Amino acid sequence: MSDYRRLKRPYKRKMTNKQEVVLEKCVPNHEQFTHVIGLDEVGWGAIAGPLSVSGVVLPWEFTNPGFKDSKRFSTNNSRKKGSDFAKANVLAYTTQFSLPQDVAKYGAGKALHYLQKKVVYKLLADYPKALIVVDGNKYIPGVDKAKQLTLVGADALIPAVSAASIIAKVARDEYMMALDELFPTWEFHKNKGYPTPEHLKRLKELGPTTVHRMNVTIVKSTFEKKGMYYEGTGEDQTRTACG
Repeated sequence: MSDYRRLKRPYKRKMTNKQEVVLEKCVPNHEQFTHVIGLDEVGWGAIAGPLSVSGVVLPWEFTNPGFKDSKRFSTNNSRKKGSDFAKANVLAYTTQFSLPQDVAKYGAGKALHYLQKKVVYKLLADYPKALIVVDGNKYIPGVDKAKQLTLVGADALIPAVSAASIIAKVARDEYMMALDELFPTWEFHKNKGYPTPEHLKRLKELGPTTVHRMNVTIVKSTFEKKGMYYEGTGEDQTRTACG
């Protein structure tokens, strides 16, 4: 039997057209794993607000048709119910955030990898024989590749990743709702920090807030034009110079 740890790209698969994945067929020597840690992130394409990464733990043999990834929920209420269902049916879960200032300072990629490692190490402490399944095609730097499976579309194929997906989504949405109370003009409860046309219009007119990501070109350029942050709550919003 070949030693899968010596493979150049162990476990890497692209299976976006399949409805289910049998991990035993993807992972040689799978007998060493007793659990699955599913990871997913939310907020990668946003221009304001944090990145969030959630991880959940399920038994290796777990199958539950009740789990769905966040993209399959159409309303805030259904997403909240989906997140509550996931939390009630996994062995463990955790969510970590990277603030917009950290995303701007280190870049989205490094911020994401930091969160992934933080989540993974926290869950591995109690479940050391878990296979880590990452939604996407990039391994987590600094984590043993022999314990990772990268899978494009894993949020729709692997129950643990589906559960992580909806938990991360709801956690970040709740974070953005809190920011909406501080910056009501920006309607973060609607756009969740993503560059919708209305969001971009406000950005160009007002300049960025302190929760916008300054490493994003359009945010940086509007800040340079305005020379100040847009702040405040309710009607008494002000602009604060930074320099």
